[in-house]
Amino acid sequence: MTKIGTSEKELKYVLKHSSSGIIDEKDVVNFCHNYTQIPRATIGASLDSILQTIEHYLSLGYSVKLGDIGIFYITADARTVESNTEAGLGQLRDVNIRFRPSKELQEHIRKADKECEGIYRIVAT
Repeated sequence: MTKIGTSEKELKYVLKHSSSGIIDEKDVVNFCHNYTQIPRATIGASLDSILQTIEHYLSLGYSVKLGDIGIFYITADARTVESNTEAGLGQLRDVNIRFRPSKELQEHIRKADKECEGIYRIVAT
């Protein structure tokens, strides 16, 4: 029990996902090379090309679906106005890139997460 002011509050605990860090492009290229033996330069060039392709199509207003990974898409945040004549690009506040993982990816991560106890920590609320 923890005393807060003049009343006592019972602590409760919850399991939280704990990030293991960030994997960068070099790490991805090395992992793919070790897994497939495809030359690192080929993997790196392919990855750069894929990223440029995603950027290109998103900038044209398309959503981009990558197999069983998921879909990248754009959303916009804009002010509302009173009339159609006021409507236009001036309303735009921000453009956001979103990602919706596929069901297959979600299921894979849920299954893997349950097998990896080391990526969780217990915290008091």
